[in-house]
Amino acid sequence: DYFLSIKDPKKRSKELTRGTDLCASEIRYVGYFKSPFESRLLMVIYSKESDEGEMYYSTYRFIGCSLNPSTFK
Repeated sequence: DYFLSIKDPKKRSKELTRGTDLCASEIRYVGYFKSPFESRLLMVIYSKESDEGEMYYSTYRFIGCSLNPSTFK
């Protein structure tokens, strides 16, 4: 299982993604990019997955989110 959230300076949070990846042997946060034009972030997640235990391959997931204060709870 994995869960990714962020917090604003007022400690309010926002869930970006969650799920179960049964084939992943490793899931990790790589980094983020902040837009120079909008109040948005792009998060980068890496996972190493196996195909029936024989072959491993890497997957990158990109998750965007708004940094607008009204979108945090």
